[in-house]
Amino acid sequence: MYKRQQLAQTKRIVLRFDTVEVALRSELWARIIELIPHLDNTVLLLAGQRFGESSQALEERFAPKVVVRDLPLRGLDDQEVETFFEKLAQGLPLDSAMREKIRVLTDGKPVLLTLAIEWLRRSVPIKEIAALSLEAFRALTPEEAARLRQRVEQALVEGILRLTDSVDMAILQMAWIYRRFDLEILCNLMGFCEAEGRELLERLQGLPFTRVLPDGVCVLHDNVRDLVVKYDWPIVDPNGTQRLALDQMMVAYYKTLLEDQRRDMEALRQQLQPDAQIQPEQRRDVFERLINVETQRWIYICLLYTSPSPRDRTRSRMPS
Repeated sequence: MYKRQQLAQTKRIVLRFDTVEVALRSELWARIIELIPHLDNTVLLLAGQRFGESSQALEERFAPKVVVRDLPLRGLDDQEVETFFEKLAQGLPLDSAMREKIRVLTDGKPVLLTLAIEWLRRSVPIKEIAALSLEAFRALTPEEAARLRQRVEQALVEGILRLTDSVDMAILQMAWIYRRFDLEILCNLMGFCEAEGRELLERLQGLPFTRVLPDGVCVLHDNVRDLVVKYDWPIVDPNGTQRLALDQMMVAYYKTLLEDQRRDMEALRQQLQPDAQIQPEQRRDVFERLINVETQRWIYICLLYTSPSPRDRTRSRMPS
């Protein structure tokens, strides 16, 4: 903080936060609020979705220092959609009428365009698109068109449930347990061996709305994740029992990891005792290992005990 204040005396500082809706669901948001009154000669840029009441609270508390602007994201225009099709729909028999229907019924939203193209590639029928003529759509009132677009959105997302070879269940789990989802977690939840898990991860990587990060974590596109929770999980798990079971399995999983790390930390600390027979260079190596284990432990604690969403979650006491 002191270095930042020194720098602010001579230079304008810009702090940028993206995906702020995640911070809103954690202790980080309180830290940001505490920081704002101390930001001299500083521009704080917060970008995200679904600020809700938080935006109004920010303005009321810090005006005129804080100004909130609601900037709705538009869909792609005609030319942008054509470019989108050229990149993702190569080789697909899409005539101009079908392209226009997809553009109109998805409202040019990239994530829905991606799903529509993927289901066409996999021959997954979306009757809400196939059965409607452009003339019939243009005859709809704005309210009817909006309702139809929502049905198309839901149908496109429900297409995920038609995927086979456990891919559908893996996507459901990724959407629900989205803080961290890797090979070990996949095998733990699905009861797979490592080879089976790797094979499934490879199939997931073949989907245009998933990606594997350098550290092996597999993630869904944010909007796909939210839509799967909104549309697909209520179909698969109308009473919430499967999602509760997933939460409980993840609590048990992280508690086991934390206990293993507690033992590792104790063993490393014993090696750092003054009477330990250890060379200085070895002591330095042990100390670095201890720091790494402690850092990883706090990451696991945050994954387990910070609330990832407004949904009810299984909770236990913080470990000592």
